[in-house]
Amino acid sequence: MEIERVSDNQIKFILTKHDLRERNINIGELAYGSEKTQELFREMMLQALVEHDFQTENTPLMIEAIPISQESIIIVVTKVTSADEIEDKFNFLRGAREVQTIQRPRRKSKNFPRHKPNLQNDHILIYSFDSLDTLTGLSVRLFNSFLGESIVYKYKNRYYLVLENDNAIQQNIYTDIEGVLSEYGQKHVSTVVSKHFLIEHGEIIIKSNAIALLTEYLS
Repeated sequence: MEIERVSDNQIKFILTKHDLRERNINIGELAYGSEKTQELFREMMLQALVEHDFQTENTPLMIEAIPISQESIIIVVTKVTSADEIEDKFNFLRGAREVQTIQRPRRKSKNFPRHKPNLQNDHILIYSFDSLDTLTGLSVRLFNSFLGESIVYKYKNRYYLVLENDNAIQQNIYTDIEGVLSEYGQKHVSTVVSKHFLIEHGEIIIKSNAIALLTEYLS
């Protein structure tokens, strides 16, 4: 593993397949925040502290994974001072590709509420599911309790549900919602960076109001 301090707020790691193989990690796992990848990240940040005095305690971090070949990958860690930095960083992703939603025969229209996504990590939940049927079953249960925005992506044959909400009252029921979510799917690191990984690498299936649409058309 190579480490290069780019600036006061940014440090770069170069990991090879050998580095990952030693820790029984494949490149695809770096997006999911498994125990193995979290342990690797702690090791990286400790080494950055010892070798470059790169201190990150109580500091929000933005983490980018950039494959540079089939044999190596760059991990860039940036200290974040505001949510605007993340928005600016990933603004180019919005509108970069045309997206399609599930098309179904029309029924009597309903006006489902639309919500503006919030960039704070505590307003995001990301869970994955092995099938759209499983996700539909979950949506039926959440339909009357979750009023925020919901989006579905597909990545490596799994369906990822991203829930976002900036309503303080709704935030209070997240614990109950997670209880239901855990019955159906697997939780992933739920951050703005994780969401934009799905935007960049996944296929968007339902771009807005996914819970309402799945309940209305597929249940």
